[in-house]
Amino acid sequence: AQTARQYLVLGRQLEAAGVTLPSAHPIMADFPIWLAEAERTPTLALPDEPATDVLDLATDPRFEAGWLVIVKSEHGRWPDVLADRTDPASACFTPVQLPVPSDPADAAAIDGIRLYRIGCP
Repeated sequence: AQTARQYLVLGRQLEAAGVTLPSAHPIMADFPIWLAEAERTPTLALPDEPATDVLDLATDPRFEAGWLVIVKSEHGRWPDVLADRTDPASACFTPVQLPVPSDPADAAAIDGIRLYRIGCP
């Protein structure tokens, strides 16, 4: 029930932030099955790889994933891998701030979720 609430609140906050998840291209996520089920959108699993490799996967013409959602505050090397400024691909993951829900229980449900737009400047 707690995980279901987390994804329900995430969906509302994505909408509140004006983020429309694409239906034609997948979103990358650390828990792709939950996101796919909750948002009815195709997803790819976030691999525990450097930013360069994840960017290569996201920009592969077969996928063209433009969003990355990290639900757990840590997923292997992610999101800390983005602090490695020696990897130029790190700059291709732009954080997007989700609005904080007014309900404290909803705010707690999505605490630590990170959203990134994938695209190089």
